[in-house]
Amino acid sequence: INLFNTLPHNKTLKRLNISYNSITDEICDDMTTALQRNCCLEQLNMYDNLISFDTSQAIVRALQDNNTLSMLGLPYCPQADQENIKYLQVVVNKNRKSRGCQVKLEIKF
Repeated sequence: INLFNTLPHNKTLKRLNISYNSITDEICDDMTTALQRNCCLEQLNMYDNLISFDTSQAIVRALQDNNTLSMLGLPYCPQADQENIKYLQVVVNKNRKSRGCQVKLEIKF
């Protein structure tokens, strides 16, 4: 998707809703790279897409280098997987805080 190629250069887009678009793991590879480099996006909704648990984890890990995204909406997954992703959210927030970033990441399912 060309959107993910341009996202690192974005200077204005604050909220992006790509829910209900049948987005797959393969498409998310480009998105994780874009999220690492983006410095404006504050909210990303990805509800009801075809993303695996492993890809959801990769997306959250990519946010360790992102200081602006405060809300991430991920597709529903089983409770045990949600707990693992919520643990990663804690790790991301600790890393952000250690760098002096005041923006906390919240993940919703």
